[in-house]
Amino acid sequence: MASSTLSSDTNQTDTNQDFLQKHVAFFDRNKDGFVYPWETFQGFRAIGAGMLLSAVASLFINMGLSSKTRSGKWPSLLFPIEVRNIPKAKHTSDSGVYDSEGRFVPSKFEEIFKKHAHTHANALTSDELSEMLRANREPKDYGGWIAALSEWKILYYLCKDKNGLLRKETVRDTDQNFLQKHAAFFDRNKDGIIYPWETFQGFRAIGFGMLLSTVAGLVINVALGYLTRPGKWPSLLFPIVIKNIAKAKHTSDSGVYDSEGGFVPSKFEEIFKNYAHTCPDALTSDELSEMLKAKRKPMDYLGWIAAFLEWKVLFYMCKDVNGLLRKETIRGVYDGSLFEQMEKERQSSNKKKA
Repeated sequence: MASSTLSSDTNQTDTNQDFLQKHVAFFDRNKDGFVYPWETFQGFRAIGAGMLLSAVASLFINMGLSSKTRSGKWPSLLFPIEVRNIPKAKHTSDSGVYDSEGRFVPSKFEEIFKKHAHTHANALTSDELSEMLRANREPKDYGGWIAALSEWKILYYLCKDKNGLLRKETVRDTDQNFLQKHAAFFDRNKDGIIYPWETFQGFRAIGFGMLLSTVAGLVINVALGYLTRPGKWPSLLFPIVIKNIAKAKHTSDSGVYDSEGGFVPSKFEEIFKNYAHTCPDALTSDELSEMLKAKRKPMDYLGWIAAFLEWKVLFYMCKDVNGLLRKETIRGVYDGSLFEQMEKERQSSNKKKA
């Protein structure tokens, strides 16, 4: 399947704006693109919130956001939140970590801890969190103040550690866990673990053949299962634990994922600045090979092989009709949204054929 089947408009939306959508999509329990109050309730219960807090959150959130995200003029008494339109519900007096189109802004994220994490460099106390909220308030923006207070205080209540600290990695996981999101597509039952048969199913879902999907299921899980599995002993089922996927990051790579699995925009842009000679926002096969050679570390044969397989398979699957691997396509791979789009388009194509 070539990326020519993916419209540039769709790619742009899914790859460049989808971080806020992905944040909200957790609460879309049946994955139909809408979050209803009972799904918000279920989502809060799933992450450990009590019955009362979950009930209040479901009413407050859906009644507050539904009209802003709903297509058309008329409201609905079911108060659905339309996931694709969630950037329209972005409130003021916030941290600025999501921009106006729902994209993650790393500099704003780092700014939170640079300015307000006085006690610990990578964590916020309750008082420091309150300080941040006050600093971000816009005059007389009472609705924004309430929304920001509710969001952050609930996060603090649910996710603070035993020392009363809201850790940077905890906040980052809710907004930015790009490498985990990349891998999570293959977690078909969403239990946090990827088994070889799920890797197989994932590759089949995006259009790979039986043989290549089987090989991928074996090679990837055998290679990564041990690296991500907690404890000393391996498992013959070769599970990949998504929360530990950063431990499986190989060398001789592009550097677009940092050591914690975070997305590094400067490294991503560097790919095209240094190697996209023909088109500024795309790579030819030769330019891709040039990049792979430039990133190789001496004697790092396993890293060479891993990088070669990843990128060449991506090029084979997603090049357009002109033999170009587009920038928006590559970005979609890094956050996992391209896989989801490919699966949807393949399902749609199969329905039309049926």
